[in-house]
Amino acid sequence: MGWLGLWAALLFGVPALGLEPPRAVVISSGHPELGRKLHAEALQAGLAVETTVEPSTTSDAEVARLHRAIVVFRVVSPERVRVHIGESSEREVYETQLERTAADGEFFATRVVELVRGRLVELRLLPASEPTPASGSGAAPDHVASPPATAGAGITAAPAGERAPSDRGVGGPAADHSLAPMIWLSAGAAGTIASGGLGPTLQAGLGLRVEPSERWSIAALALLPLSVNEVAEPEGEAEVRVDLLVGEVGYSLLVDRRFRLEIGPGAGIVMLPMAGEAAAPLEGHDEQIVSGVFFARGGGSFVVAPWFALRVSLRAGLSAPRPVVRFDSREVAAWGHGFGLAMLEGSFGWPLASSDGAR
Repeated sequence: MGWLGLWAALLFGVPALGLEPPRAVVISSGHPELGRKLHAEALQAGLAVETTVEPSTTSDAEVARLHRAIVVFRVVSPERVRVHIGESSEREVYETQLERTAADGEFFATRVVELVRGRLVELRLLPASEPTPASGSGAAPDHVASPPATAGAGITAAPAGERAPSDRGVGGPAADHSLAPMIWLSAGAAGTIASGGLGPTLQAGLGLRVEPSERWSIAALALLPLSVNEVAEPEGEAEVRVDLLVGEVGYSLLVDRRFRLEIGPGAGIVMLPMAGEAAAPLEGHDEQIVSGVFFARGGGSFVVAPWFALRVSLRAGLSAPRPVVRFDSREVAAWGHGFGLAMLEGSFGWPLASSDGAR
């Protein structure tokens, strides 16, 4: 029953965790007062907001990727804010720069956020209805009344249907409050052990991983042995290799600027090529056993740079049917049913979307 409950939670409970407001990042850049007002206004507009300080050399697209955000507000000065809404396969990047006007008064931050909110409503990333104002006496004065009517003042934006000019690369979050689809190539080392007496195996791993959204991923992994398992009995000796080819699906329980925690199921095949030498009068021969493997996986990743991540993972599962090594019809060793695998890998990635938004 415990396993049934776990699978039910994975199938029905986990997807509900992805229902979250769009993420936004406010880069205060040494201007905390305006950054604080932008943060408060964005919260009131229904965004999930984080305020940070980033080097000016870090592009808005990179900030969006590292913080898993759709919107980046960068405070250039107390009189100027740059806005970045990342592209995906369903929309183009949107970038604009707003300047404070005399008519704004204390409502400059309000006008900036209202512009962004209107854009997100147009993209169907926020509901069209007005958000519920935050309650409490600690609200700043510019959250009490509506801003003056200065629509379009100080805006430098791309015409409808055209990409905003930018000297930075693209590649931002994807639709449904997620990142642009990513593809990763990985290499690493793994250790595998199974019941049955063959002992542990050190392996090299090569993988291909696709992240179609912020929460979900699919991957293929090949594990090739760096060590050989030896079996010795009176009838003879054999060297056994353990090769694994698997595919897996992942769901991220925690998505942070740098860290990600992930779980998911997987399946594949295990291949045991064997080279045997038999004692006389028996005759040795080479053989290969192939069996299915089914497992659950848990792991975490650390984003070192937008194009590089370190990942660690654990897998535990069963082999079926059970691969068995036999000497003269006698079972001398097996691989499974139960097995476990630990892996450390480095991944190099890039967005699947091209600079013009095409796949």
